Amino acid sequence: MVDSTPNPLSFPNADGDQRPLPEIVAAGKPDEPENPGWEAFPLAYHDVEGNRYYAISHWLVGVAQPADVRKFWDAMKRRLNKAKIELSTWCRQLPHEASDGKKYKMDFATAEGLYIITQRMDAETGLRDRVLRFLAKAGVIVDEARTDPDGLLAQVVGKNPERAVELVLEHYRREGKPDEW
Repeated sequence: MVDSTPNPLSFPNADGDQRPLPEIVAAGKPDEPENPGWEAFPLAYHDVEGNRYYAISHWLVGVAQPADVRKFWDAMKRRLNKAKIELSTWCRQLPHEASDGKKYKMDFATAEGLYIITQRMDAETGLRDRVLRFLAKAGVIVDEARTDPDGLLAQVVGKNPERAVELVLEHYRREGKPDEW
């Protein structure tokens, strides 16, 4: 087994940003200077029974950037069905108010569903590869936090000691301990 050293904390939103990853992706990302980021795009969502569902068509417009989002989503649904990926576990129709004020039922998906859709897009589709790289970095950060929480905390403290103190206090407050503790 190869010994590896932890990656430096390179995830761009490790500064206490509490938004879910789809919302961070939708807000746009600056990336590295040699690899300019993508533009922000609207991403409607509904919170239902403790789960957040995102408008699939909004995600597709921002990430896949198709000429016709309806045709693209229909083709994606056929592709997912062919791969025996069950949409009903993470996709549901929810109300959406269009810019013209009319209300429609629209397909919404959990964050996991958005990632599955993104993985199944053709490699050359819109921002697909860049978004997947961004999500992969997030996975690395989660794995580092899981396997070496002290190392991750040390990296956060090194970058922003004040934020590290805030995080520790927030943790103890969630456990019900007073600030004096």
